[in-house]
Amino acid sequence: MRTVEEAVSDQPVLALAAAAGVGFVLGGGLPPGVLTLLLGAGARMAGAWLQQELLDRTHPQETHQ
Repeated sequence: MRTVEEAVSDQPVLALAAAAGVGFVLGGGLPPGVLTLLLGAGARMAGAWLQQELLDRTHPQETHQ
C-alpha cells in the first residue's frame, strides 16, 4: 500500500484537487441533498465494481491460442 507522501510526490496536482474537494464538501459547500445524491451514486458505482471484480475472480476468462 502506498503512503500519502508517495501519492502526493507522484501526482501532486491530483492530491491538491482531492484535498480541495474534500475541504469544500466538509466546509459546507454542498447542500445536504446534493451530497446524499453523490454518496448514493458513488456507493452504487462501488457496488457494481465490486460485483464485477468478484465475478471475474470466480469465473476467469479462458484464453484460446
